[in-house]
Amino acid sequence: RLAGVAEQIYGPDIMGTTTDANRYVGNTNWHPDTFHIGQYGVKFAVYMQPVRADSGALRVIPGSHQNPLHDKLRKLKAEGQMDQIEQVPAYVCDSDPGDMVAFDYRTWHASCGGSTDRHMATFNFYRYPKTTEETAVTRFQLSHNVAKTKTSAKPWNPKELIPQSWLDDAENLPRRKRWIAHLQEV
Repeated sequence: RLAGVAEQIYGPDIMGTTTDANRYVGNTNWHPDTFHIGQYGVKFAVYMQPVRADSGALRVIPGSHQNPLHDKLRKLKAEGQMDQIEQVPAYVCDSDPGDMVAFDYRTWHASCGGSTDRHMATFNFYRYPKTTEETAVTRFQLSHNVAKTKTSAKPWNPKELIPQSWLDDAENLPRRKRWIAHLQEV
């Protein structure tokens, strides 16, 4: 169902990239989920407990997925001017179990006041790149994701980003075949 929503946003040429479950403690600093504004994707997030502005809810800076704001925020962060999470004007995405929040990978986001045991699951989709530059930045992002997974010291992280059983596609699913072909091309 989520792939269908991602296809409504980007068209049929998407790539399912990762799903994960995370346990967060405390704040999450401001950041986008990509290194480059030319890499497109959508992240779906679901929290396992209620989250609000003071208990770890996702905060997004509207319009930060576009320039000039995106690059201005990157500069401000490098200068240490975004360290006070709650001081940055943002929209807070209050969420209850069963709610889902979707946002563009390029959107600057953070959370503030997270508990000692905040659980979140995410489902990630990249748009298949349409230009040479998009291909290069998507390839870089995917390479970073693979390297980060392989070198993780966390015992619960798998050492492979995409399990071989998924790549084998025993179910012979057309959407998965398209995703695998896209990932191999990139």
